[in-house]
Amino acid sequence: MKNTIRSTFDAPIQAASYIGALNSDENYKFQVQNGLIVIGYTSGEPASVYEMNSQILNMYWKQWLRRLQQYYVVEDLKAKQHLLVPEDQ
Repeated sequence: MKNTIRSTFDAPIQAASYIGALNSDENYKFQVQNGLIVIGYTSGEPASVYEMNSQILNMYWKQWLRRLQQYYVVEDLKAKQHLLVPEDQ
């Protein structure tokens, strides 16, 4: 059973990233301000429900941006290393 939102691992970060993507899409004329994470259980126990207000979403959005930046730093380093290593001929 997931007793805290932190116990849902990456779910809050994923929710914030999806909401951020939706909010940046010009095809939608609205902005999502809140999120909801629902964890269902095959045991039949009641689902765990976690509301994410705009403040909580913003906190996880910042975590998402940090992860994204880390990804690009690593990928940039990989690309630079690839350029430095001569290819076998």
